[in-house]
Amino acid sequence: MTIISAGDPRAAAAILAAAKAASARQKATVDAAVGQARGSARFAPSDTWKQMAKAKVQELIERVRILKKLYSGDPREMARMLAQVFKELKAAVKAYKDATGDELGMSGDVAAGALNAASAPPAGASGKTADPPADGSKDAGAADAPNDSMAAGGASAYAQVTQEVREGLGQDALEFAKSVRELARSLSDLLETARGQARAARPSKETDKALEDAGKALSDLRQGLEGLERDVREAVPTLGLRISVAA
Repeated sequence: MTIISAGDPRAAAAILAAAKAASARQKATVDAAVGQARGSARFAPSDTWKQMAKAKVQELIERVRILKKLYSGDPREMARMLAQVFKELKAAVKAYKDATGDELGMSGDVAAGALNAASAPPAGASGKTADPPADGSKDAGAADAPNDSMAAGGASAYAQVTQEVREGLGQDALEFAKSVRELARSLSDLLETARGQARAARPSKETDKALEDAGKALSDLRQGLEGLERDVREAVPTLGLRISVAA
């Protein structure tokens, strides 16, 4: 049997190799857990709301594409159409914001359950069948923190999984907000065109009221977007400071 003393260079090499192997194992476990967490069944209800919000935005894009041709010369009807679109966009933003908040709120539990599942020994490895759920549900054995299967690295792995899951949710929300801002910007241009047409036409109280309502609805939409972005950045500070360009 070969004995390696502490001062032997082989000892340092062995320690370094063991550390690298442990780090690689933890990274693999964390990556697997993040993947499981992102596909968690617990996120399904809120994901449905988010998909509906995205679908609503696409629906409104198509609606505007058609209606702006019909009302290109009618500032009053254009303003009325835009006011309605702004209101529906605001509702979609709120739905996305609420769904994201729900997911961020349960992200720790979901991350813990996914990490426990990813780090558990294979079935039969210890004489028992290990088949924990991938969705992180508590009633199926998930805990509020990772189990001891990763020993000293458990807390670190849990923090990494939770952070990556939260960053993914936050990034999705910011990208949604960006897409709505881009749409709102183009719609704002239509509103400005309608205002110019109204100034050049015969004065009309109905047209003025419609333009005022559209302007108010656009302002409300911007506030909703700011609220979504603010909440995400506060909840996920690791996303870093991102500059928002107002619509």
